[in-house]
Amino acid sequence: METHTVLSQLSHSKHLKSVCVKLLIKGSTVVGTTRKTYQLILGDEQVTTFTKDLDDSFEIPMEEGDWYELQNFEVAYAFGVTRVTRYRHQINLSDSSIIFKIPPLSFCHYYRFQTFENIQRGLAHPKFSIDIFGAMVAVGDIEEAEIENHSLYFSLVNMEYEHINCVAYGEVALFLDNYWNSTNAPIVLCVLQFWEIDWGVGGFKHVKTIDGFSRILFEPDDVPEIQYFRMR
Repeated sequence: METHTVLSQLSHSKHLKSVCVKLLIKGSTVVGTTRKTYQLILGDEQVTTFTKDLDDSFEIPMEEGDWYELQNFEVAYAFGVTRVTRYRHQINLSDSSIIFKIPPLSFCHYYRFQTFENIQRGLAHPKFSIDIFGAMVAVGDIEEAEIENHSLYFSLVNMEYEHINCVAYGEVALFLDNYWNSTNAPIVLCVLQFWEIDWGVGGFKHVKTIDGFSRILFEPDDVPEIQYFRMR
């Protein structure tokens, strides 16, 4: 494997050999009524997260959790009202792009947790996605609609007994509802990854899912913050 460029150094003005990345999320969104686009969230050994775009005509030989070397791609500016990473560039793949599966270069989980206080006081920028963790409480009933319009309201409580309101939509709402109704655990700890801050009149409303990207992980064993929470 040749010397590769780290994600934090990507620029559309530079000549690039390759990047080595872990596929964190493979998300999809519908544009208009027919066209589906994919966005892949990537991380590298420097704990940088990045996105790349491609349309549904491009076959993606990549699976979440695996590492890959990417060659022959373009770098463009990233746009969007809410962005899942803080980097201003993104990778665009094409049919000429080359993808190799490689051994892992890092075992980092890539979470960047925000505190409840920072979110509620407006110190976490709502333009960028967030990660939070806590114990689930006040889980409501799922509101029935078309699958993509399902919604489920709940709250998280942290180790300081602070609460934050949350709303899951679509498939994440269904996944949460199924888990909550099947568990007998007295306390359920979870991680919300790549969620969005929602502000309204008067201030903070809740955190909510971003279509195609947000994840909820129940009782993960590889997150030190969750392990510490269990021991409290």
